[in-house]
Amino acid sequence: MSSLCSGDRARASGVCRKWRDIETSLKKTNPLPMNVRVRENNDLVHICDLTRCLSKRIIFPIRPHGVVRYAKDGWMLFHDDDTHAMNFYNPQSTEVVELPKILSDDLVDMAAFSAPPTSPNCTVFLLLLTFRDESPDVLIWRPGDMVWIIVEYCKRHRSITSTWVNAVVRNGYFYCMNIDGYTGEFDLVKCSWKALPYEPLGCARSVPLYGWRKSVFMADYDGKFFLVRTYGVAQPIVYKSDGITCTWKRVKHLDGATFFASTTTSLIRDDLPDAMKNCIYIPQHSGGCIYKHLERRSSFRK
Repeated sequence: MSSLCSGDRARASGVCRKWRDIETSLKKTNPLPMNVRVRENNDLVHICDLTRCLSKRIIFPIRPHGVVRYAKDGWMLFHDDDTHAMNFYNPQSTEVVELPKILSDDLVDMAAFSAPPTSPNCTVFLLLLTFRDESPDVLIWRPGDMVWIIVEYCKRHRSITSTWVNAVVRNGYFYCMNIDGYTGEFDLVKCSWKALPYEPLGCARSVPLYGWRKSVFMADYDGKFFLVRTYGVAQPIVYKSDGITCTWKRVKHLDGATFFASTTTSLIRDDLPDAMKNCIYIPQHSGGCIYKHLERRSSFRK
């Protein structure tokens, strides 16, 4: 039962008293993820308390310059467009890990990493900014590399075009959905890119370019992709992928989980208090956040 998601555990607990007792013993509340907003080339960092949706400002004077491109396992990946520098930063330990500079004038459009830089399994994945009808170059870095490995693509495909929603990392693969609604998969071992056989998600194409990254968020949960759209709707719309039929299905709840949306790294958790289940947390430009409970007919609350 410990392998089930929270929604399946709740349903299993109704079978008998013994299963209910097992499900109760497995209940645990883990620390909440940290909602952080970093101002470019500024020491101020806004940290939001998700339990009360209140934010506070903290000064980190030694953090790298630039913007945060991805965050995971307590580490942030900073990129500075002016100097082409790429650095890891851990705000808890204030540790900085410098990566080789990007020897190109091209801008970074997408970034992600598979594990902390202290792990031998770490791989940094970059997609360079391209025009809509061009195939992008992929840059790869692993611990010990002195330069970035460039993976070029000559074959054009609608799944390999700018612009993308935030990358999802799963089992050694990087996944991205582009603005045309196609989902692509990058294999770290083969250094190859392929289009997944999903039908393009229509809602993606109805979102304009200027609102794409700030209103469409994708995350992985229980082996499925979940996508949240906030642009042009009063309430968030949630889609779930079906790996068998290769389709997207609109859903009304997260099966007891919680979706934390971010322009850098979106994630889903199912080990949080009951009051936070089936909620979507969406960041605000001011550094705070708003949340929506999917199973209640109520407006956004700050």
